[in-house]
This record gives sequence, structure tokens and C-alpha cells, in this order.
Amino acid sequence: MKRNSLTGKGVHHIHALSPSGRRRFREIVGRDVRPDDYEGVHTTSDHNIASSYAISAWKNGPVTGDCPVVVHLDTSGLTPLPDVDAMMIGTELYSAIRESVRRFVIEGLGADSIIHMFNSYEFESEIHNLTGEDPASAIYDDVYTHPGNPIEILVSHSKHGPEQAILRFVERGEVPGQALSEIVRQRRFDFEFEVDRVKRIDCIRPWWKEIIDEEDSDTIEIIENAGWSVVTFDDAASFSIRAEYNIIYGSEDSSDDMHGTTMSSLRAAFPILRDSLPCVFDVEPEELVEERIEKAKGADDDGDDDDY
Repeated sequence: MKRNSLTGKGVHHIHALSPSGRRRFREIVGRDVRPDDYEGVHTTSDHNIASSYAISAWKNGPVTGDCPVVVHLDTSGLTPLPDVDAMMIGTELYSAIRESVRRFVIEGLGADSIIHMFNSYEFESEIHNLTGEDPASAIYDDVYTHPGNPIEILVSHSKHGPEQAILRFVERGEVPGQALSEIVRQRRFDFEFEVDRVKRIDCIRPWWKEIIDEEDSDTIEIIENAGWSVVTFDDAASFSIRAEYNIIYGSEDSSDDMHGTTMSSLRAAFPILRDSLPCVFDVEPEELVEERIEKAKGADDDGDDDDY
């Protein structure tokens, strides 16, 4: 069967690790990242993560005449695999709590009590100044710092009972691949998706490349007038970033597996849908918007000089 454009042939520039990322992967996972670690259709249960990948893929393409989209997929009956982020970040998150779990086991706590100890568990954020950050960085940081209950996730995906699953984690560092995927909300499927597994398609309004202070109303107005969505400091600080989208195909029902891509890739994957998939958001090029912002700030500076 011919591989369609949803599969892993075009995702390396989005998902591939940098040289430092490959070194970090080796240190955390204990082996080098392999080419087949990237292959397959990458999905997430988080709409914002899917939107981030869609916007990234769109920016790495021709941009003009294209747009970011999120595809909701029916993955029933399929076996998910952890992607490189799940393998690396998930392993790192579990490694960070392993000694704490070991201590609870030594103290004689049962599985239910240990699970309870990790309710509302939070990892330390790596972002200290949100303004000026890429909104995607804030989204990923939120996912990694608020992953849910890691022990409950581990136990739910283990082939063993709760007590044995926790002991195997403490003694061997054993974490099921699906637990790694769930804790970072990212996985992949080595499967050729046909159009009958497409439940819904969202056209995404791309957000501006950096988080803006909500008090900078002139800049926000310029960006929004150019068609872009704006993520403010308050949005990011309150974990309320939400991608703006229009449903252009399918029902209102969402999916636990969403794939971020571009309209051009989607049309190539499913030619039968080509004529029924419109790009509904138009944005002006970043360069023009940046020039407008700089011009407005220059005018403000000139006005301030006149006050003296």
C-alpha cells in the first residue's frame, strides 16, 4: 500500500531531536534514538499540543496558500507506541519520582496509599519568564508540570497488579510504554489511516510567535488585525491557552487521538476530500506584521521625546 502523507515520512523536521536532544535522549533512555522512533502518525490527546505541531508544520512549509489543521482520528483497535518525547520526557519524569516511591514502599505504604500520595502532583517548571516565549513552549511546560497522577497512570497500564507494578518500577525502573505516552499526552501509530478513520478536521488560526504582555494593547491590536491569534501573559500564566479553530469536516465529537499537520499534507493524504477542505483563516506574513509593530513603537518613542 502506498504510504500517505499522514504517516511518518514528513514528520522528521517537526519531531526530530536536535544534537543536544539526542545526547539527552541517550542519557535518559540509555540508548541512541533510532530512525524508526520517529515513524508513524504522531497523535496527542491534547488539542493545544496538536495545534502546536500543526502551526510548526505550517511555518516550516510554504505558508502561502496553506494553513495548520488538526485531524481527529479513530484509533480503535490500534496499538499505540510512545514517541520520542514520551520516551525521553516520560522516562525523565518517572525517574524523578522513583526514589520517593521507593521510600514509600520501604515505609510500608500499600498501592492505594502510594497512588494517593501523587494526587495533584506537579513537576518543576522550566520557564521563568513567559513574556516573549513561544506559546508552544508554555503549552508543553504545562503538560510536563501537570501530568496527572503518574503512579495511577503507571498502574493502569501495567500487565501486573498495582502492588507488583509499583515494585517493578522501584526495583527495575519498569514503566509501560503506554504510561510514558499518557503522562506527556503524545503517542504514535504505525498504521496507514484511510479516510473512514477521520472523525473531524479543525482549521487552526495560528497564534503569534511569542507571548505578549496584555498591557501592550497596541501590539495586540496590530497582530489581531493581521489575522493572527494572540496569547497573552495572563493566558499562559493561568494555563488557559486555547487554540482558535473552525470545524471544517466531520461532527462536533472530539477524539483522544489528534494529529497536527497542514492542509496541503491532508489534501495529499486524502485526495477525495481535496475540494471540501477550505482554509478559513487568512494571516498576513510575520515580516509585515513585525514591521508594523516596530513602526508603531518608533512612533511612540518619538512622542515620548516630545514630552521633554
